[in-house]
Amino acid sequence: MSASREKKQRQGKTAPAAAASAGKGKTIGYAVLAAVIVIAVVALLVWNSGLFQGRTTAVTVNGRNYSPAQVEFYYYNARYQESLNSMYASMYGGTASYDSSVDPREQTYSTDSETGEVTTYHDYFLSSAKESLVELTALLDAADAEGFKLTAEGEEAVKEALDSMDNAWAAAGYSSRTTYLRAVYGPYMTYGRYKQCVRDAQLASDFYTAKSESLTYDDAALTAYYTEHKDDLDTIGYAYLFFNGEAESTTDEEGNTVEPTEEQKKSAMDAAKSKADAALASWQAGTAFEDVVAAQEPTNSTESSTALGKNLSATYNKWLLDSGRTAGDTTVMESSNGYYVVRFLSRERVETPTVNVRHILVKAETPVDDPATTDVDESQNAPSDEQMQAAHDEAQRIFEEWQNGTATEESFAALAEQYSDDPGSNENGGLYTERPQNYFVQSFNDWCFAEGRTAGDTGLVENTTSGQYGWHVMYFSDHANPVWKNTSRDALKNEDLQEWLDGLKEGLEAVDADGLKYVATL
Repeated sequence: MSASREKKQRQGKTAPAAAASAGKGKTIGYAVLAAVIVIAVVALLVWNSGLFQGRTTAVTVNGRNYSPAQVEFYYYNARYQESLNSMYASMYGGTASYDSSVDPREQTYSTDSETGEVTTYHDYFLSSAKESLVELTALLDAADAEGFKLTAEGEEAVKEALDSMDNAWAAAGYSSRTTYLRAVYGPYMTYGRYKQCVRDAQLASDFYTAKSESLTYDDAALTAYYTEHKDDLDTIGYAYLFFNGEAESTTDEEGNTVEPTEEQKKSAMDAAKSKADAALASWQAGTAFEDVVAAQEPTNSTESSTALGKNLSATYNKWLLDSGRTAGDTTVMESSNGYYVVRFLSRERVETPTVNVRHILVKAETPVDDPATTDVDESQNAPSDEQMQAAHDEAQRIFEEWQNGTATEESFAALAEQYSDDPGSNENGGLYTERPQNYFVQSFNDWCFAEGRTAGDTGLVENTTSGQYGWHVMYFSDHANPVWKNTSRDALKNEDLQEWLDGLKEGLEAVDADGLKYVATL
């Protein structure tokens, strides 16, 4: 065989093997490509699920790492509160500053008057969340250092919060708990993270409460504090009329709003001052308050009001708190949008004692809602005479059950927990402590503060307040501190608690981490 023919034969034998080898290489290549595609799809699914983002750190405070979900827990709480504030402002004729239907990044919260720098609502909500996390960290660190754990009441509060959330998602029509949590707190919230947020917040709250309850003050301390802060703590009696001095905007031919000119604004304020001056003269001349109101038609007025000095309007607080002020003094005060006519009535350190009282509320049944009137709120319907009588009879039965037993305050408390319809006290023996005069509805208040009321007094009191119709079984525990002492104690305690909390937070700051970019994403 010639050399050339032998070469061709060798080539013929090796060609199929070479082809097979080439085919195998392509198969391996396709397999690798398919594996890469599968990995990419899985990675994309994981990314879209939020699993990766949710595990990142968004903010760090003193070594504690907080995930995007934990930041959003406080971010959306601040956003929800602002939505409520705007809703209430609209309901009562005010201006709603925040629109929950618009991206917070596109709404101005404030503008620096010097630099012109704009803070958006997103900036504000995020800043609020960070402040909450700094405070949370300070309290958790201090609690850990003292070995403080959730109280039994705290554990129960956590359970109730989680149960409430479970009821909420079902009632709101969501398909699952997770879907609801993500709708409320963002795409990275899970049940486990929500539960941790709730537990941390409750632990911090319990620790703060424990600190508050540990602060006590003797009479000497309260008297000294009151003497130093009497302008804040005295109760001021006063009356006022307000005359609106705002110029109204108009509408042009094309329906556009035209804001008032400076001249129109001045004219409106001048007109308000003229009305205020006329009312002042009439009032000082002895015209009855209601007649002054009727003649001048102010937009707002009150014949008699009381407030602690620290809660008075900045417009007229200095005038009312002047040490030389005497009953009947009256003046006109300018505000940013009108004029007040203000009369000083009284100033006192309130010596009236507060009361500790227990009660058992038996609410009267009310008429059943009429299904034909779905657009009418019938929850405030007054019960019939028969229904009120039935409530009285039940209250009398409970009262007699107590009388026929040991008839002690402890046994009354047990019956309150068994029978009372008052959600504000039926878990603590029906007890209200250190309540001032006029805290309760009129009939309840009159019984508590009746002359000669003494510890151990009992009785039945009718309640005809809308939505609270029924009868109370009453047990008077005793009188407590006068109002001024409680006011002084609460103010002093608040100052001491704030100083303590500021000390815990000193040096702490929320440090941004990479995961912050996932917070409040749209």
